[in-house]
Amino acid sequence: MTINDGMILDARQDDGATLVAETGRTGTEIVRATHNYCNKTTWFGDSTRVEEEPLYNSGDDLTFSASFPNWIDMIHGKVHAEDYYNSQADYSVKIRVDGVEKTQRMNWDSSGGDYVVNYASGSVTFFAPVTNSDVTADFNYANDSAWFLVPPDGKSLNIEDAEAQFSGDVAYNDSILFQVWGPIDIFAPQLVDNPYPSGTKIPIATEEFKTLDQIIDEAQGAYPMIPPIGGPRGKTQVTYGFPFKYGTVREIKSSLGMELRVSLKNNLIFGGERATATFYMILKNEE
Repeated sequence: MTINDGMILDARQDDGATLVAETGRTGTEIVRATHNYCNKTTWFGDSTRVEEEPLYNSGDDLTFSASFPNWIDMIHGKVHAEDYYNSQADYSVKIRVDGVEKTQRMNWDSSGGDYVVNYASGSVTFFAPVTNSDVTADFNYANDSAWFLVPPDGKSLNIEDAEAQFSGDVAYNDSILFQVWGPIDIFAPQLVDNPYPSGTKIPIATEEFKTLDQIIDEAQGAYPMIPPIGGPRGKTQVTYGFPFKYGTVREIKSSLGMELRVSLKNNLIFGGERATATFYMILKNEE
């Protein structure tokens, strides 16, 4: 090594190679996954909340239905980090008979509770007849397919890696859009009031994957196939994973009003069991 006035200017190993020191990343590791684009009951991102919605008797005094199908299910593990999202907003299903709240039986239980929910059809079935009563529900229902990744105030999200996952029976029915959005005032000030009002968010970067081949083309290989596994809480189809490792970090800054949106271009649900994207990130204070 070379030393000048007590300062090390050039540190090297005995063989002359430059020393390399690893430094830890600052921030918090965050993993978030999109909706399952094969299942509308996971499309919580742009869902609508309704309360005290009247349910209509099917005629047997057991099954009661709402006007809206595709209720959002945030308690059965369909959505990654569902506990986090439940802490940010109310996605709960609440069923009341003449104003008295009843208890749902969980999907995996064989007993207990007053009713079960069919989230896809937007209906509940009681275990005992409900006669001459008003049945109401609080729930969220799916609108479009948009999933949002928004950094908290004062923070930035640095996306380091991503992964697409598809079940073996997937039917790729629509283009997948990966878009970064930001306020028109910052990213396209020349368009303010022409025709958009100040504060409107617009897409500032878009990647469109029209076919599964385009996903595979951009991925850096594929993970080993995951077979059906796990019983009633597991998977019935094989799953394929495609990793995306970025050479440069994608940064989404709250100070610029930025957010990532993943959606289906025409909101055409995919067929099959599963189609998702996962993002691996560092949550940091903005510098």
